Amino acid sequence: VTRRPGESNLPECVAPTFPTSSKQTVMVWGCIAHGRKGPLVRLDLPRSQQKSAGSRTLGSRGGLDAQGYVEQILEGPLLAFYTQMQDLTGKRMLVVEDGAPAH
Repeated sequence: VTRRPGESNLPECVAPTFPTSSKQTVMVWGCIAHGRKGPLVRLDLPRSQQKSAGSRTLGSRGGLDAQGYVEQILEGPLLAFYTQMQDLTGKRMLVVEDGAPAH
């Protein structure tokens, strides 16, 4: 953005981030351990939970439910990364989650 002092809110200096008609939501999950990055996973949300053009249709709290979390994260990429890190470090790993509703 290039503008002079005092021009920050002029319409010709402001551009919308997303056109309203094409706004999409992408939900991802990732993890880190011992200075290593785990996989970044694009979550597959049920069709009824995806945002569509400006209207919120993600349900009461939005996003992934517990069953989806188990299937898409715990039984797949987290388990693989957890096992890999235990083998690499020779230590037992502890999983700490951030308190999102699906956990």
